[in-house]
Amino acid sequence: MITHHSWTTQQRNENAMDISQLSEDAMICYCKKVTKQTIKKAIERGATTLKEVASITGACQSSEFCQEMNPNQRCCAIDIIAILHYYKEKK
Repeated sequence: MITHHSWTTQQRNENAMDISQLSEDAMICYCKKVTKQTIKKAIERGATTLKEVASITGACQSSEFCQEMNPNQRCCAIDIIAILHYYKEKK
């Protein structure tokens, strides 16, 4: 279940993981066990939004357990958005 998140760029930058420092096998969505590499592949296949990444990877689909499963105690959406921006800037 994707919820609408409307973070400002500053909030995203302050709260998201440092994507450049994460290994390819770093877990991003703990609920569905989706890694940075899996999200990167979804982006390479054409995903440009959180909704598209979620549809392709299954990430960000079960928000009821995020705080329990994610060591950062939050939904992975903010980190997926940061990954989208990171790879968009690298193009």
